[in-house]
Amino acid sequence: MRIDILVPQENNLRLVDLAMMAQFDQVVKHGCHVWRVGGMFNHSKLMTIDGVWSYVGTSNMDPRSMRLNFEVDLEVLDSRFAAEIESRVDAALGQAHELRLTDIRDRPLAYRLAEKVVWLASPYL
Repeated sequence: MRIDILVPQENNLRLVDLAMMAQFDQVVKHGCHVWRVGGMFNHSKLMTIDGVWSYVGTSNMDPRSMRLNFEVDLEVLDSRFAAEIESRVDAALGQAHELRLTDIRDRPLAYRLAEKVVWLASPYL
């Protein structure tokens, strides 16, 4: 099983970007592939599992988005739909830059520390 996580190269909210970066070392260390994608900011969430189940929506995978925000999400059980989502993800991967564990850990301590501090406030972002 392979897990690819695509996030914007340039986030529209700097504090959210810092909080997000604070967790990438753990995600990559445990086998996921994190990619920064350039181009226009995209807030949608797309996911496929086993080429059949798909998720399309606006909710972040956190308690605030799932319970408090007015979000729209859709689950689809259809292999043709999943193939379309996968082709869109593959196209984005072609323009993305993968974050390696060494890249994440070799950044200056001040950046990594700031990210961890902002991450503590992430429930309020």
